[in-house]
Amino acid sequence: MSEQSSVSEEERTALEVGTVGWEASFINGRPDHKDLRRIAGIQGLSEEERVYLDQDIENLCAMIDDWAIWESDEKMAPPKVIDHMKSIGLFGLGVPKEYGGKGFSEQAHAAIIKKIASRSFAAGIIPMVINSLGPGKLVYEYGTQKQKDDILPKIASGEYLTCFGATEPNAGSDLFGGMASTGTLKKDNDGALYIHIDNLDKRYITLAPIANLLGVAYMLKDPDNYLGRNQVDVGMTFSLVPRDTKGLIVNKRLRPNGVPFPNGVIQGDVKLSPDGVIGGLETAGQHQRYLQECLAVGRGISLPSSATAALEVSSLAAGAFVGARTQFNRTLKDMEGLEEPLAKLAGFTYMAQAVSSIAAKTVDDGGMPTVSSAIAKNHLVAMMEEGVNDAERVLCGKGVMDGPSNPINRSIRAIPVAHAVEGAYYLTKHLIIGVQGLMRSHKHARHIFTALEEKNMAAMAGHAVPMVAETGYSWLKAMLPSWFHCGGFSDVDPQTRHFYRHINRMSKSMQMATNMSIMHLQKGLMARGRTAGRLGDVMSYMYIAACTLSEYEANGRQKDEHDLLQWSVRFCLYKAEEAFDDFLRNYPNRKTKKFKLADGAEDKVTTPNRILGEIMRASIFPFYQFRSRRWKPNDYLEHRVANTITRPCDIRATLTKDVYRPTDPAAETLAAFDDALEKWTKAAVIIRDVTQQKRDYTAEEQEIVTQARKAQARIVAVDEFEMDVKTLARPALQR
Repeated sequence: MSEQSSVSEEERTALEVGTVGWEASFINGRPDHKDLRRIAGIQGLSEEERVYLDQDIENLCAMIDDWAIWESDEKMAPPKVIDHMKSIGLFGLGVPKEYGGKGFSEQAHAAIIKKIASRSFAAGIIPMVINSLGPGKLVYEYGTQKQKDDILPKIASGEYLTCFGATEPNAGSDLFGGMASTGTLKKDNDGALYIHIDNLDKRYITLAPIANLLGVAYMLKDPDNYLGRNQVDVGMTFSLVPRDTKGLIVNKRLRPNGVPFPNGVIQGDVKLSPDGVIGGLETAGQHQRYLQECLAVGRGISLPSSATAALEVSSLAAGAFVGARTQFNRTLKDMEGLEEPLAKLAGFTYMAQAVSSIAAKTVDDGGMPTVSSAIAKNHLVAMMEEGVNDAERVLCGKGVMDGPSNPINRSIRAIPVAHAVEGAYYLTKHLIIGVQGLMRSHKHARHIFTALEEKNMAAMAGHAVPMVAETGYSWLKAMLPSWFHCGGFSDVDPQTRHFYRHINRMSKSMQMATNMSIMHLQKGLMARGRTAGRLGDVMSYMYIAACTLSEYEANGRQKDEHDLLQWSVRFCLYKAEEAFDDFLRNYPNRKTKKFKLADGAEDKVTTPNRILGEIMRASIFPFYQFRSRRWKPNDYLEHRVANTITRPCDIRATLTKDVYRPTDPAAETLAAFDDALEKWTKAAVIIRDVTQQKRDYTAEEQEIVTQARKAQARIVAVDEFEMDVKTLARPALQR
């Protein structure tokens, strides 16, 4: 028992770092809807932030040519774009004004990243990394006053381009357990301390090829006790390393799926000054917590914002294409077969906007969300993947042809990169959201495991006894229909109250299932990634639903959003019930069973525990529900939701509000899509009237239809290239 309950220092830090919010109240049976609505109601952008977004960022986007970046030999944004980013203070968004930065909110940070990413994901990576994953955040939060005075103004001005090197060949998602780079504290002949790293080997470091100030993580050792701690293994430490440091190798580049942004390695045998340790030598060894807290913030801003931008661009392009393209003498939007992917694309965009907004507001509210930021990153990138791929299939031939007039396919090539950043997708799902999320959010689990480790039976009983009582109560309460699950929604739109009731009922089911899993599997639950991951999916989808409902309230209960809200919450409830069903069907025994593979080799497998699974099923899916409420959105609702992006209307503008919108349809792809939809919507009415009335077009009507057909042809056209030395296919006779 004690062996099962031992908790490593890395696990303990992971379970204690950062803050939890609505997700913790959901796991513990009482979702705090009011607090989430309070966060959703936090004031938006200031006037200064709005002007910066509408002027400086608009002008920056106008400079960026995404296709040229992808086709360039440098495979990155050109120097003039980076210089302009510096000149408008883009690298100091979060740096306080007293250090020369903008001092903007995380909401402004997210809005800026969305707009730039909607223009060019590749160009957006540069400010994204510097403002969230670069050393600047660490220096401001944990650096000495001298480090703040010396470094932050130079980051804000762009004099310092920064990157952060943590990942290694064997330290990716398992950053703390696999890190091999080791720094040894030594003294030179003059008695001055220095840190010697002879095996520095960092990989996948964004901006490393162009950064001139690099943050480096390593495991510090102090064999001669210079720190006076009587501790050889001091622990994870971060240092700031100038690019010109002797022995540093940063001139090798990696190519992440061909996406044109600078990514590379940090290697070498280097001697570092103790002055470069963030926070000074007295904080050495404590930096694992620093990194996790900063990752929690960055994980909730950067990638969710980029994913939201990709979904908005896809909604704009696919909706306009379907609304303006004709086949078989019909506009594509009148073909029912396209309604499902279009509704999903619009619904995913609506949910992504809500979750990314709540994520930024949570940080502005003082939170360091470890679990909810992982939910935002993983699920919004997954939505981006599915939504953008659906958009490509809707555009069909147009969608697969490379070139500047295709706004979709370059985002598709960036999807695997987004999944890999800040933790591999499946490990984030099963470990960070599932295992860490459940343990971090549960009000009893950590205390019970700590008490068992310390053999403090009284402390253990103080949490185990109420947990048993809560399990029995939640098992009974979850069996009751949703009408009995009130709380936290008396002041919301009456048309949405039934959703809150069902989320509350899911919360009781979640509390019961989590408690029973902890009591039965104990710390073994932390090794059951799929079991914990399925519970994590329930929590994730309910969090997304709650964010969507809260933003709906904060935005004034807009009537034209109601169909999108219905689709989104129903989708989340449907996916949560699917996850619960998988959890129950596969709920494991504590012990594994040996079996033989086809080639005779032995392996172990966890067999399902049918008894406990059915006991929990009786509560989660009581007999009167016939196993599921069938929450999946129906055809009628999907028809209405698909129409939100296939015609010019206010809700279409809401779903694409963060996109950079150029105005010249002859030169700009997104402008061409908007123009075609506007013109064809008017022309379609004229064509229908003329056909029904069997009359000729007036001169004015003929001009409208002619212009609409030209606009339609512009978005259907694909890019054509001359045959040259770069062309992959040459005429057969020349081969």
